Amino acid sequence: MEAAEIITKIANMWDITNDDILNRTDNHVAAEARFVYMFYLKHEGHLSLSAIRRKLNFSSHASVFHGIKKVNNLADIDKVFYNRLVTLNLHQWLTKQPAFLTK
Repeated sequence: MEAAEIITKIANMWDITNDDILNRTDNHVAAEARFVYMFYLKHEGHLSLSAIRRKLNFSSHASVFHGIKKVNNLADIDKVFYNRLVTLNLHQWLTKQPAFLTK
């Protein structure tokens, strides 16, 4: 799946626009979707943290690292979030199986 296609799918799942993902806002929903887009770019797009930082115009690759880590943390505790990753076929890249699946 191409980056343009995945960003549209992510935007639709979170009920926001592609621009909401690409433009930094303090909107919690857009930030969560942006984190998923970063996760996709890292694992499916095979981009480095620095390359993702440049693509999204962030000042530091640490912001990208935080976003990717946040995806793993949210997937561990939030079933709705995890199911969105399954729909996007990104769940295979999680660092561990969610706690709610191991019970």
